[in-house]
Amino acid sequence: ELHRILKRNNLPNTTVLVARDLVDNSLALIKNTLSAAIIDPDRVVVGAEEGLYCVDLDRTEIARVGDGKKIYQLDYISEEHLLVVVSGKQRHVRLVPIRALDGDDTEWIKVAESKGCSTLAIGAVLQAPLTFCLCVAVKKQQNSSAIIVYEITRTRTRHHRLRELGLPVSVQSLQLLSDGRLCV
Repeated sequence: ELHRILKRNNLPNTTVLVARDLVDNSLALIKNTLSAAIIDPDRVVVGAEEGLYCVDLDRTEIARVGDGKKIYQLDYISEEHLLVVVSGKQRHVRLVPIRALDGDDTEWIKVAESKGCSTLAIGAVLQAPLTFCLCVAVKKQQNSSAIIVYEITRTRTRHHRLRELGLPVSVQSLQLLSDGRLCV
């Protein structure tokens, strides 16, 4: 009924979400998917046990990105054109420039001191100039953790270590709020 009224009154289409089929569930990639992020309306990045994949929705193609290391978690910073992934047996944090999705042989940047990452959070902490922080929770010995805070920069290494916070407990979840506070 609503669609008929929209067409009759020539109202503009204001669709917010559009459901699209990525692939059918017979593909092993979907069964082993651990994380995903939307890059743009036509591309989705999928982190799986077999590695990182870029799914192109227009061309219905799936392309492997980089080596086949297991991707535990991934996040996308659209303003920096940067993917942040937790990957490999050692659970290192790596920064992946978005141009790697286009087939360029782009080197992934390993974040120093991120071995054993349990979770990460990304968020904007300054508005002028727009500055992003990466918070990485790293497991230490006997149920203790450290949260290492990095600033995302435009230098060659793309990050700069700001500080480290020690905690006497294991970190399960991290969230950076819009006002810059970190929730653990």
